[in-house]
Formats: sequence, C-alpha cells, structure tokens
Amino acid sequence: MYRIYSDNELIYDPLLHEYMITEGSLKLELNTSGILTFTIPKDNPSYGRIKLMKSIITLYDDDRLLFRGRAYAPTIDLFCNDEIECEGELAFFNDSIQPPFNYEVGDVKTLFQNVIKIHNAEVSEDKRFIVGDVTVTNDTATGNIVRSSTQYLSTWEILREKFIKLLGGYFRLRHEGGKTYIDYLKDLNFIGNQEITQCINLIDAKKEVSSDNLATVIIPLGARVKNEDGEDTDEYLTLKKLTGNIRIEDKNGIETYGRITKVVHHDHITDASNLLKAGQRDLADALGVTTTITLSAADLSKAGYKVSPFSLGTYIPVKVSNLGIDKKMLIKSLSIDLLNLGSNSITIGSSDRSFAQEQINTKETLKTVNSNLQESIKTSSSIATVRAVREANSNINHSAEQIRSEVSEGYYNKEKADELLESIRTIITQTASGIELTFNQYKSEQAKINGDTSNRFAEITKYIRFVDGDILLGEEGNPLTLRIENDRINFMENGASSAYWQNRKFYAVDGEFINSLRLGKFAFIPRTTGNLSFTKVVD
Repeated sequence: MYRIYSDNELIYDPLLHEYMITEGSLKLELNTSGILTFTIPKDNPSYGRIKLMKSIITLYDDDRLLFRGRAYAPTIDLFCNDEIECEGELAFFNDSIQPPFNYEVGDVKTLFQNVIKIHNAEVSEDKRFIVGDVTVTNDTATGNIVRSSTQYLSTWEILREKFIKLLGGYFRLRHEGGKTYIDYLKDLNFIGNQEITQCINLIDAKKEVSSDNLATVIIPLGARVKNEDGEDTDEYLTLKKLTGNIRIEDKNGIETYGRITKVVHHDHITDASNLLKAGQRDLADALGVTTTITLSAADLSKAGYKVSPFSLGTYIPVKVSNLGIDKKMLIKSLSIDLLNLGSNSITIGSSDRSFAQEQINTKETLKTVNSNLQESIKTSSSIATVRAVREANSNINHSAEQIRSEVSEGYYNKEKADELLESIRTIITQTASGIELTFNQYKSEQAKINGDTSNRFAEITKYIRFVDGDILLGEEGNPLTLRIENDRINFMENGASSAYWQNRKFYAVDGEFINSLRLGKFAFIPRTTGNLSFTKVVD
C-alpha cells in the first residue's frame, strides 16, 4: 500500500477517502534523482500546503521508503487540481557549489568525503549526507586519484563528471536512524527473490548488437608533457620511448574486423609503464561487438504472489528461453503507477562485449544482424506474453420450469487447448418464484515462481437472488449473507438473523463500539486515562 507525506503530513492514503490523489507515478533510475508526480484534488485536506523546493516529500510502500525528495514543479490545472512534480534526494547536490580545486595525490574515498563535506556546509540539515561505504578505487598502480577544476561547479556536476563518468560505480542512498547515508559502490550485490520468467511476468524483450565502440588498435595518451618551467605543453605522454610504437594492436582483431584505430586519453597518468597497462585494458575493452539485452517485466508482488517487490539496484534471476538467458541481471529502472498496480513494470539491462562473432566484418552487416534479431525477439516476445486463447460464449436456454441466460469468457493454454486457465461466467435464471444472478470465477494460478510449476485452483461463486420479493446477497459457502425483505434489512449468520434494520431502528444480538458512542447531542468518549466520560458534544 502506497502512502505519500509532505514534511511528515499525510498527503495520500488509499484507505482514507479524504486523502486521495487523482494521479500518481514514480520513475526511478540508477545514478539519477528519480521523479515522483501526483495530483491533489481541491478537497484533499493537504491541498495547497506543499512548499515549493522546501517541503520534503516521502513515498512509502507499507513501511519501505521508496522515494524522498522535494517538490519543484507544481501546476494548477483548469479544475484547480494541484499537479506536483518532485525530484529525488540526489538533486540536493545541485544546491551547493564546489570551489576550484587541484587534488593530485589521494584515494577515491578521501576526495569523495571532501566533496560531500563542502556540500553539507552549504545546505540545511535535511539535505545533508553522511558518507557510507566507498568501494570504488582508481585504476593506477598506487590507487591514487588526480582531479582538478578551475571552475565553480555544482556538487552534482563534480560527482557526475569527476566520479561516475571517469570511475564508474553507483550511488546508493540509505536511511538509518533519521540520517541519510550515501554509498559509492563499484558494484551492487543485492539479490532479489522474484524472478523474471518467460510466459509468467515477462512483458517485452530486446537484444541489440552494436559495434559503435569497436577498435582493434589503441593509441593511449597520458598527461601533457611539461616544459622546463613546469608548464604544460601541447605534447602528451606516449608509449614511443617505452615500446618504440605509440600504438597497441591486436592481431586477431585486425584479421577479424580490420584496422580500426581509437585514441584514448588518460590525463592523470604520468608514467609510461602505467600508460601501457591502461592502454592494454582499453584494447581489451574495445575488442569485439557489444550485445545489449533489455527486458521489461511486471511486478508479481502486487498481484498476490509471496515474493519481494522489485527494488532498484538489485540483481534478480532472469530466465528467457527465447534469448538463451539464464542469469542474474541488474534492475536499472523502475516505473510505478500508484493508482494502477497492474501496470507497474521494471526495465533491466545487461551489456556484454564478445569477440566470438568472427563472421561479422563490417558495421553495415552488424546493423542488418541487429535488425533481424530485434524482429525475431519481437515475434518471440508476443508468443511468450500471450500464451492463452480467449473464448467467449453466450446462450439462452428455455424450458417449462425456467429461462436461463449465460455469458462466459474463458482463457485456455495456447499449447494445451484443453487446459482451462481462467473463466468468468454470469448466469441469470428466472423461475416462477424468483430470479437468481450467479457470478462464477475459476482461476488457475502457479503456486510458486522459483522452479516449481505446480498449480493451485480457485473457484469463487457469488450470487444475487430474488426470492418471494426478497433480495439475497452473498458468496456461496460464506456464513454471512444479506437479505433485503419488504419491511427490514436482515444480516444473516449461518442462516440465523444476527442484526437487522426495521422502522428506522437497528437491532443486534450483540454490539461493540470501537471508539465512541453518540446519542443526539451527547456522547460516551474514552479518556486517555482509561476512564469513560459522558459529555455534551454539540451546542
């Protein structure tokens, strides 16, 4: 159950009618702030109370915090509904400025801590972060990092340009003890227990092959060479003196793809041996084509299955036979409709470089292969996600005793035509003594997702009956039913009346009031001490 708060004041709760929203969606993506949007109608008690750029907005799924951020783009529509757009906590780093700096020797964690410290000094308490785990390291032999800036940049620009783009890794936010922690992790090792499985919750699949970053020859360039006065020149450190050649080549790659040369800059490397190691890594990364797999899937935790919900930055098992996938993949983005749980989906992606496709020699051929793969996956995906055949029927039967009208809709396994997966049926039966409406639903559900294909079956029958002028409402086998008679409304329990309304009065076998009891202008109200008071509540 989703709930939204603004500065700890309730905005949305689906169980409270007055705290409703008319639209609501959440979009999360790794290393971005994320966006939460919702629309508050005018009759919501919290209407108009959100402060632009100042109010802290939180979104919970039961007790799990999904989003924390601020409102930054409110809009009032024609009907005076308040459309709120919120950005996540990482956007707080746009509020602080980092002065010019020259950081030549040190580890990643120390520089990261310094950047966060400067940010915290410029913002309010609710926008500060505590540095947690830092597992990203530099790629030099000593692990030291060289960073500098001559400009006044926002903290987010520094984090994005000087850390993520150059070192990779992921920012992860944690909330513990009322504090917000930020981790900078080389990889995310959190594992979820909900699978993506073809024919169950897979929505779409796409496989793309690209040669955009393909190279068989690398020219690595290091830092600028300094003159006698210690000033930078226009020359770069190369491998010429160390190896006699500025290039690093791969013979097998050249035979397979031809000579494709790429220049890679390493401005922080001042030693030729370290430049050689970096160039060798660059060549290994550039060899081969890139295969990217993107999947979309539905979240079964919102459909009654006993699995944990999808969570951003977690690895989950993926089994897609059409693509030959059976491995754990990282959830890179989430899209949640707060008012339509059935439409919630995730997108996960995985990219691998491979040197195996030796028959592919040109970029044009790669495009053709990519096009064919996408068309094949599109066809296979449509088969995977629609594996049931819909069959609809209606008929009317007449006899001397009754008239029976039936409308039904059934779904059958496409591969096993006689296997009924789900059916919904409405039957209206008219006799001389009355009319009966029966609603029947039959459903086959997979009991478990992880490797167990056993099924469970559920059949629910509900009815509305008109008998001798009375109306009966209930579910077959349920001890509680409602009977509307000519002079009373009867609540039945196991066939006997337990309570009823008659002549503007309510009669019950037993009664219990959870909070208070009001009689006209007076009421029995519990006190905080545990005592009960009878007092006047209306003048």
